[in-house]
Amino acid sequence: MIFQIHCGDGDPEQAKKGPKAWGSSLAFYSPGLFSFYQFAKLDVKLKFNDLIKKYYLRLGSEILACLNGLIGILLLGLDDQNEEALKGVEDILQALERKVGTRMFYGTIWLVSILSCNIFS
Repeated sequence: MIFQIHCGDGDPEQAKKGPKAWGSSLAFYSPGLFSFYQFAKLDVKLKFNDLIKKYYLRLGSEILACLNGLIGILLLGLDDQNEEALKGVEDILQALERKVGTRMFYGTIWLVSILSCNIFS
């Protein structure tokens, strides 16, 4: 629902503005959404992966505001046993690397790894 309101689904005026108009709102609400990913059921994770592909990967520089959290949950998603979910996470990570650049991407992975003790435990 929040994504629909802030990202323009159903609102032609907001949709015309595109990611530049709603990118900061998406980054604002993201930390609350990210915390549920690790414990979500498989069907919810698949839908969340679709949300990331549809909305987050369309952002420009606004994605940097939530990159730490986004990569953090995606690293947790690499532990998934479902092949479809794992493939989705791998595709998103590759797209993120292309979008933000290799240096920023791997720098963020290291930062998240150092700051989050539960990723590799």
